[in-house]
Amino acid sequence: MTDDELPPSDLDIDENIPPFVLGICLLYGIVLAFGLFWCWIGDYGPQPSLSASETLVHAGIALALALAIVALVGVVERATSLFDGIIGVLEDRLGDLSGAGVIALSLFSSVAEEVLFRGAMQPAFSELFRSEITGWVTTSLVFGLLHTGPSRQFIPWTVFAVLSGFVLGYAYLRTGNLLIPIVTHFIINALNMWRIVLRARRRPDFSVHS
Repeated sequence: MTDDELPPSDLDIDENIPPFVLGICLLYGIVLAFGLFWCWIGDYGPQPSLSASETLVHAGIALALALAIVALVGVVERATSLFDGIIGVLEDRLGDLSGAGVIALSLFSSVAEEVLFRGAMQPAFSELFRSEITGWVTTSLVFGLLHTGPSRQFIPWTVFAVLSGFVLGYAYLRTGNLLIPIVTHFIINALNMWRIVLRARRRPDFSVHS
């Protein structure tokens, strides 16, 4: 049997990254560059290196936070219809995304956003207001409000982003380790995105975007 005769498989879906995803990755590249520049001019450098035991503890914290947030979203999603609108939109956009695409998009978004918001903006606001708590709260609100959409169905997504921003910012505030919010953010995005992809592919009307 030749390659042309092989039956289609879910693993073959979207071997090429969709233009929509490429555009988002490009945007996050710009966000990352701006965040790094802000860190440089503000002298918000990396934290001292951690020991192996500290690294494991912080990795465990990140994993626990991510799983708790994903579980909370799952409970709310099953108990209410709050996320139905935004999930439908994301299924249409991301349904034919490959596993590599999910990982790439999750990685780009988590690194870029955490460098900008937690790595640069939070310490900058803390200096501006002379209060780490005020810097944390302000950054969390800005983070959430920038996750908005064109209609009311995106409101739950914005609320979720605000709450996530508070959790991610507090983790950074308490530990001073930017890797914790980055890893937490990555796991949240990857798990939620993959759930959306699987849901989309179970829909009777699912088809690969050309």
